[in-house]
Amino acid sequence: IFSYVKNISRYTIDIFSNILLISLLTIFLILSEPKTLLELNLYKEIRGKISLYMNTKTILSVLTGIITFVICLILNIESAFLISVLTFMLNFIPTVGSIVATAIPIPIILLQYGLDFHLPVTLGLLLLNQFIIGNVIETKIFGDSLGIHPFLIFFSLAFWGFLWGISGMFLSIPLALLSKLLFDEYKLAKANT
Repeated sequence: IFSYVKNISRYTIDIFSNILLISLLTIFLILSEPKTLLELNLYKEIRGKISLYMNTKTILSVLTGIITFVICLILNIESAFLISVLTFMLNFIPTVGSIVATAIPIPIILLQYGLDFHLPVTLGLLLLNQFIIGNVIETKIFGDSLGIHPFLIFFSLAFWGFLWGISGMFLSIPLALLSKLLFDEYKLAKANT
């Protein structure tokens, strides 16, 4: 038991230290003021795209959480509100978050109902919910408005997840978007010289 408590406390401290570090870096980036017109335009574009991403992702995550809540209520699954809140939060992690969010109710269903029809019906409806919102609606919105290639999303998720853990996974898309905009601006500046 002591080793489990030690590991949990270590991971908790790691997560909070990463969140603190990322928050401080974000605050310094926000407070730094652009000095030239080129920096100002790039700053406005980055801020606009990241705001668009965060606003759209939040709305789609809320929608996914609400639908998950309704599915769990209709099927009388205990802890429906907790499952929907976790689904909302995990939806900010690309790909992996949706898989984990869909798997969260499995132990609750098994404890509540055993191996009856509730398990496949709930998982089927939750998978359908995640698929439609995550793969159809979200892909269409982000593909059209942000122009992020799926390979860049997966690479960013793996890289930032490896570097910063769960905190990096939450920030992987905004960081990928930031990198893409900076590289595009660099290519444009290099082409003009």
